[in-house]
Amino acid sequence: MMSQDAIRAAVAAFIEARRSRTALAGLPEACRPATLDDGYAIQEAFVAGCGQPVAGWKVGCTALETQRLFGIAEPFYGPILAPLVFASPAELPAADFAMRGIECEFAFQLAADFEPREEPYQPDDVAERVSAPIPAIEVVSPRLDHPIRHGAPSAVADCGVNGALVLGAPTFEWQTLDLAAHEVRLEIDGELRATGTGALVLGHPLNVLAWFVNRCTGRGRTLSAGQIVSTGTTTGLVLLEPGQRAVGNFGVLGQVSVRFSP
Repeated sequence: MMSQDAIRAAVAAFIEARRSRTALAGLPEACRPATLDDGYAIQEAFVAGCGQPVAGWKVGCTALETQRLFGIAEPFYGPILAPLVFASPAELPAADFAMRGIECEFAFQLAADFEPREEPYQPDDVAERVSAPIPAIEVVSPRLDHPIRHGAPSAVADCGVNGALVLGAPTFEWQTLDLAAHEVRLEIDGELRATGTGALVLGHPLNVLAWFVNRCTGRGRTLSAGQIVSTGTTTGLVLLEPGQRAVGNFGVLGQVSVRFSP
């Protein structure tokens, strides 16, 4: 386990990187996490010390290929701070983001608390405690200059490399939809750039949600009703240039869009 001094040093580095909007060339060796648990310890200390509420959570590495690149055998998660959640259509300053990667994702709004318990939560359990799926675009903008090179523990420490989350409108009548087969289309300035389905995220977005709930409550955390959980990219990572508009089309679930102003 990392020392408290090392954890505090890592948190201070991430807070400064966010303040200056610059990417770190890795954490100093003395405070670099060696394991996923180290990364989560830094992440939790950052949340406790940053002075901003958590509006929700992102789950990343839900595609097997991305896990292979990071050298891990499971996804990871990170908090989304309330000031970084935006309603669609969103217009965000390009200068606020060192990287402007976008991913179209199924997000879910929690309708009930999830508390730690001995019995694991199953996908059917979490489905009963979800009020609505929400079309989402996650903005991937790490505080590290090359997250894959620095490794999964550092990516976890960096709040799962989340930069922002843009949300469309919730759909409350969704229970009959097959989210695994549900198509998502990403368009950039009106041109189709990528397509995917919910099957790309651990076979089904609710599988991701169940994994996250169990992993998070397993660390003794209670998830609160009203929080948002985004479940990983269905369209891959696409870099957006300033001035371009991205639209995620989720069919009957609606659309979500973001543009970075120059």
